[in-house]
Amino acid sequence: FDPEAASRIIGLIFTGIAHYDDTIHSVALAVLCRDFFENSFVPEEAKRRLLPVIAKKLGTLLAEHRDDKLVFFNRAAMLNYLYRFVTRSEVNFGNFAFSREKPAAFFPGTFDPFSSGHKQIVQEIRDRALKCTSRWTNSHGASAHCRTG
Repeated sequence: FDPEAASRIIGLIFTGIAHYDDTIHSVALAVLCRDFFENSFVPEEAKRRLLPVIAKKLGTLLAEHRDDKLVFFNRAAMLNYLYRFVTRSEVNFGNFAFSREKPAAFFPGTFDPFSSGHKQIVQEIRDRALKCTSRWTNSHGASAHCRTG
């Protein structure tokens, strides 16, 4: 079992789960919940490490409304596989370790040019210990990256 390869594969599966086409969405969700989390060839420890990483993203993607009733029932069936894994795993190994994320700041704008006022906002975000990631490109094609927290 290669954890790095599994991480890349899970990323591809999430591309399918996020897809606008209901069939692709449903099949990708089945691959993740049924074929991965219920697969006896994937080590339990690998699945336990992965679940806290993907839980928030999966929850966000599944909150998106889809009109097709079949998608609703497919989601319910696939989440049942995930629920069984979580229950079995917590009974056998204890609770999952979910890390608490820092509050985040959303800093929109064109930043053209990046001014001392922009810099003060980023510094205030940093000083308040908020997570902040900003990327921007100005009209001249110059780009910059700011990451604090």
